[in-house]
Amino acid sequence: MNRQYYMVEENALPQGRWILGNFRSTDFEDRRRLGRQEPCKGVFTVDPGDGGRALEFSLTAFGLPIATINLAETISRIAGDDVHLVPVRIKGYGEFRFVQCLRVLDCLDESRAVFQVLGDDDPTPSMRGQYSVSKLIVDPARIPADAHMFHVARWCVRPIISSALRQVVEDTRSVGVDFVDANALPDSAAPPSSQG
Repeated sequence: MNRQYYMVEENALPQGRWILGNFRSTDFEDRRRLGRQEPCKGVFTVDPGDGGRALEFSLTAFGLPIATINLAETISRIAGDDVHLVPVRIKGYGEFRFVQCLRVLDCLDESRAVFQVLGDDDPTPSMRGQYSVSKLIVDPARIPADAHMFHVARWCVRPIISSALRQVVEDTRSVGVDFVDANALPDSAAPPSSQG
């Protein structure tokens, strides 16, 4: 069975939508927890920027998936323990949820993806040995069938979702994200993958 996966990416459309900015948490340690895919413990406040129409599902400036409470709970029922729902307050809009992705899978298809491995001389120590990906391709054979939302190991930049979860989000018809195919063949014009 062919299983399809998608990277969740920000989309400035639809017109007149909000563009969510930075966030802060009532728990100072939450920024560290985010980097380690540990459940956050605080309540987040997200900057609504210049305002605009609220969306059922969108990303903040730092790529955090924000959903209405109902949609977040639906995602949680599908993804199970792979996600953690964090309370979010957005001034002028009320309560939402940050759908925190906790699962990390070693599933980058290094034979087809376009990437580099950051070296020991990278100025940010935490990035050394991590992937810098310009064309994400995952290997479905290394993804368990029950994985509906996850990060790629060594590249926890954007969540990856299953086609089943994509359908649930798209059914709301109010989204501010694109779903970029994460297991299609790269363009023939793309440069070969780099592993160093």
